[in-house]
Amino acid sequence: IVFLNGYSPTGNGGALYVQVYEAKIEIIGCQFRNNYAPMLGGAVYISSDSEVFLANNIFSRNKGGGGIEIVSEGNITLINNVFYQNNEGGIWILSSGNVTFVNNTSADNSGGGASINLRGNSGRVNIYNNIFWNNTGHDLFIDSDIDSDGIGAPINLYNNAFGENADFSTAQSDALTITNTLNYSHGNNIKVDPQFVDPAGGDFHLRSTSPCIDAGTTDAPSLPESDFEGDPRIVGQAPDIGADEVVGGETGPRCDAAHLDLCTDEESCTEAGGHWCNGTCQAEECQSQEAEECAPEDIACIICVENGGHWCDGTCQPEECEEMGEEPPREKEVGLCEDLDKAPVRLIGEGPFGSKLFKVNFFYRGPVDILVGYFSCDFSRVYWLDPRECEFGENFAWFRQGRKLRCEEIVAPEGSGYVFWLVSGVPLTDLDFENGPYILKFYTIGRCF
Repeated sequence: IVFLNGYSPTGNGGALYVQVYEAKIEIIGCQFRNNYAPMLGGAVYISSDSEVFLANNIFSRNKGGGGIEIVSEGNITLINNVFYQNNEGGIWILSSGNVTFVNNTSADNSGGGASINLRGNSGRVNIYNNIFWNNTGHDLFIDSDIDSDGIGAPINLYNNAFGENADFSTAQSDALTITNTLNYSHGNNIKVDPQFVDPAGGDFHLRSTSPCIDAGTTDAPSLPESDFEGDPRIVGQAPDIGADEVVGGETGPRCDAAHLDLCTDEESCTEAGGHWCNGTCQAEECQSQEAEECAPEDIACIICVENGGHWCDGTCQPEECEEMGEEPPREKEVGLCEDLDKAPVRLIGEGPFGSKLFKVNFFYRGPVDILVGYFSCDFSRVYWLDPRECEFGENFAWFRQGRKLRCEEIVAPEGSGYVFWLVSGVPLTDLDFENGPYILKFYTIGRCF
């Protein structure tokens, strides 16, 4: 299945949004191209309390929230996937279970190749036989100690290929960063150019001279029997590193007249004799489409029209818009909905003189603006959290464009009141309140303490 030019008006998962509790999630053999979500998961967003399994998928040129974002209480396994040229990162994971990352390729992504964030210390991260190459920001980032208890989850890093900047001994470099290395083990990782066939054109097969050939290990957990295209996984003395296994010296099919579906941009499509239509390379000429105008700040509209869609009443549609009267002004919703059972602001006990103690723990893929306030029970006074001092005060303040805001203990300014918060993926200073309207969604624990 190919997911192409998807757009999420709600903010998460431009092509696919999945939220389940007990069911296992499997995504196998799919392609996600040129999708857009303004918040989380440019192509795919997954929220699960159970197991997540991805194999043999391709995530390319997705925008806004990266290739894929996975938030799960269960185990997460990724095998033989390719992430390339995604905006805001190839893959982002927040997990309370084990994370297994085997024979994947993450290259040429802006905002990082892969980011893995671990709740608690019970989960284990196994990273074997992967290629992390030429990603801006970082090739691999692991926050192994989100709860800041100083222990850190176990991290196993073996037989992977990185850029020259990687420091495997300290794991404190631009290419490779692990926040807590107390339980970090590594070996046989290499710093080499993987020698892809045509990375600019989206061909991430290995050349026959690649140093990644036979450089993997059979000790990798969940080692697949085949590569991302179905070729045998072990051809030589050992498995190759990355999603591709070179078979008999071949470098895999390339974008040509017989493989127009492998052409990922207009230039390569035209050279192969195809026609670039709606983000895909086709043998037949494109049907003519009327151009539509978008406001300069309307990114979703621009992406829709650039990929051959029609921007109709705030949605991207394949067909031309139906004629309608003057459009009324639309409200713009700001804020990310919170799961109140796992609220980022919690009451933790009693303070001095009958006051209350609260804990704040916001963690997002970012960047976001975070605003936390406190009302007295009669709503006569309002206080604002100073994120620098972790104290409530009368001066308006917010945490600007960050990822993590944590306050272990905050004393309520009055004996009882309501605590509330707002999280916005849109910078608050960018909102034009004179030309709104906006809906500012504040969330609260729901009762006066």
